[in-house]
Amino acid sequence: KYVYKHAGLACLATTSTTAASFLANLASVLLALREFGFFMGVCILAAFFLLAIGFPAALVLRDKMRCCSGRRLLQRCNIGCNMDSKAAVSFYIE
Repeated sequence: KYVYKHAGLACLATTSTTAASFLANLASVLLALREFGFFMGVCILAAFFLLAIGFPAALVLRDKMRCCSGRRLLQRCNIGCNMDSKAAVSFYIE
């Protein structure tokens, strides 16, 4: 929660300003520049949302696979392998 609150807010600010600068090209007279600005603005926003949602889930899956494959490297693996997915996500976020 701490990371999402602090680093996530900073990443959201930088992502939104970068996307806004590309989306400002929608006011251009040139069609190619408008299309490029729209495409890049949407791609930057999509990348942020995919990273914000997908990266923590990938970390949970990686740790869960590491735990349950017989390599018990971390103490939390003993807890993580016995939990369902929803409990594992809340365990890592808290």
